[in-house]
Amino acid sequence: NVSHISLSFNALKLVPTEVLLFTSLIKFQAAFNQILFVPCEIFQLPSIEIIDLSHNKISAIASSTSSNTHVSHSLSNLNLSDNMLKDLPAYFMCCDIKVLDLSQ
Repeated sequence: NVSHISLSFNALKLVPTEVLLFTSLIKFQAAFNQILFVPCEIFQLPSIEIIDLSHNKISAIASSTSSNTHVSHSLSNLNLSDNMLKDLPAYFMCCDIKVLDLSQ
């Protein structure tokens, strides 16, 4: 089972949807790319603990049309620093993230 994926420094513009197939993923890194937005499903992976999407061009995190959108209880560290985010979807307010970096 794949538990760590690093796609940093690859000039990606999108988070590859194939990442969502790795349900045992613990750590996902895609820093220093050109990602513009993030699908909300990445935050719902059941085993995910660490997501590093710093140093991209993210201006929005996709919101879901589903009323049960949530952030995985295992997610404890989320780095979205050095992006162009204006706000976070409301479902981030009800989660157990210990470290949330939104610095510029």
